Amino acid sequence: DRRIMIRADGWKLDRNYGASDYGPDGALYDLRTDPAELVNLFDHPHHRPRREQLERLTSNWLDQVQV
Repeated sequence: DRRIMIRADGWKLDRNYGASDYGPDGALYDLRTDPAELVNLFDHPHHRPRREQLERLTSNWLDQVQV
């Protein structure tokens, strides 16, 4: 498994990249309103653009470091 987390602009994305026994799961938190990370917004349609933005940042980083 390749589990990667990113924090940006008060948000946190935590997800698997690559092959995983757990499938393409993840977690997305609005740290400003949920600092204890109790409400996972990963699959919430309203927050999909934010998730996709953080996924692009993560993908770009992975390309740069080539891990």
